[in-house]
Amino acid sequence: MQVNDYKPLIVAFCCNWCSYAGADLAGNNRLNYPADVKIIRVPCSCRVNPMFILRAFEKGADVIITGDMKYHNMIDMTELGICVIDAGHYSTEICVMDIFEDILKDTDIEIIKSENKDIFKLV
Repeated sequence: MQVNDYKPLIVAFCCNWCSYAGADLAGNNRLNYPADVKIIRVPCSCRVNPMFILRAFEKGADVIITGDMKYHNMIDMTELGICVIDAGHYSTEICVMDIFEDILKDTDIEIIKSENKDIFKLV
């Protein structure tokens, strides 16, 4: 296999209330994402049992993406050499806020959009 032919199997644990809603909205708008990305809807991404992540790697996952992970679980995964991307709630929600606002603007639903900025910065 050539290096350029490599396509990692990515498993995304998406919170039912935030990041999964964004993925669902993307699907409703007929946006495409690679077939080697598997989305698993969970009640809350910060409550994903570490055994789920280990099972995903046992079944061939190369990368795990989640909206949140407990600190000690992330340390454990790092020590095991498991690649986990913790996208964080803010980053996974803010990117769809304008889309949601546009969809809801012609309804009777009152829209109150926060102007908060991400308080975490990569150092």
